[in-house]
Amino acid sequence: MGEESAFRISRKSIYAVAALAGTFLTVGWLLLQNSSAPFAAATLLSAGIIWWAAAFAYSNREKMSEMHCMMNGMAFGMMASFAIGALVALPKGDFMLGIIAGTAAGLLAGIPVAEAGGRLARMEGVMAAPMGGSMGAMLGVMMRFYDVQLFMQFFFVTLIFIMYEMTKANESHCKCAVPSGLKYFGLVVGAAAIASTFMMAYGTGTPSGGVVGLQGNEVQEIAMKIEPWGYNPDQITVKNNVPVRINLQASPQAGCTRSIVFRDFGVSKTVAAGGTDTIEFTPQKPGTYQFSCAMGMARGTLVVQ
Repeated sequence: MGEESAFRISRKSIYAVAALAGTFLTVGWLLLQNSSAPFAAATLLSAGIIWWAAAFAYSNREKMSEMHCMMNGMAFGMMASFAIGALVALPKGDFMLGIIAGTAAGLLAGIPVAEAGGRLARMEGVMAAPMGGSMGAMLGVMMRFYDVQLFMQFFFVTLIFIMYEMTKANESHCKCAVPSGLKYFGLVVGAAAIASTFMMAYGTGTPSGGVVGLQGNEVQEIAMKIEPWGYNPDQITVKNNVPVRINLQASPQAGCTRSIVFRDFGVSKTVAAGGTDTIEFTPQKPGTYQFSCAMGMARGTLVVQ
C-alpha cells in the first residue's frame, strides 16, 4: 500500500510539473513573437479556466464511474487541446506548432482526470488530444482573416460556459460541491478573461494593405510576398491594357495562402513553401477585382485604371 501511494504521488507530481513547464514554454514562445503579449495572457487565462474545472474532476476521480471518467478524459482532453491549439496558431498562423502545443495540452489535461476509470478511460483522453489540437490549430489559422477581437470574446465566453457545464455534471455525479476557494478562483479567472477581451488588442500583424502604384508602360512588375496570414501587398493598382507580371515569394510557414487565384483573369498558382513563381496576365477592362487563396479566406484587391 505504501509503495502504491508513493507511486501515485510521484505520478501526480510529474503531471503537475509537465503542465506548468508546458504552459510557461508556450507563453514564452508567444511573448517572443511580435505583438503576441495578449495571446500569451489569453493562454494563461485559458489554462486557468481549464485547470479550475479539471482540478475539481481530478480531486473527485475516485468517486466517479468508469463511464464518467471516460467522459471527463474525452471532454478535458478535447477542450484543452482545442483551446491551446487555437491560441498558439492564431498569432503567426503556425499550424504545425498549434497542433503540437494543443496535443500536449490535451494529453496533460485528459489523462489525469480519466485515470481512475482504467485503460479505456485513459485512452479517451489520449485520443481526444490530437483531434482537438488539429481542430484548434486549424481554427486559429482560419480566424486570422476575420475579426480576431470578436472571436476572442466568443472564445472565452464559450470556454467558460463549457467548463461550467462540465463541473456541474461532475458535481451531480459524485454528489459533492466545488470548494469555496476553487469556486472563487474560477470566478476571478473567468471575469479576468472576459475583461481582457475589452482591454487588450488581439492583433495578428496582418497588413492593412499597401497600394502598389502604376508602374511601367511595357510590363507592370509587382513583387508579392505570400505570408501565413495573407498577401503583402494585398491592394494593387495597375494600368489597363498593359501586361502585369506578379512575382510571388512564399514564406516557408505559408499554408493555404500559397494558392493564389485571380478568378476574373482565369489565372491561378500554387507556390511551394519557401519557393517562388510568377503570374502574368493583361487586364482588358478598368474596374476593381478580387484575388484570394483557393479557400477564399485570404483576400486582396486589384484596381485596374
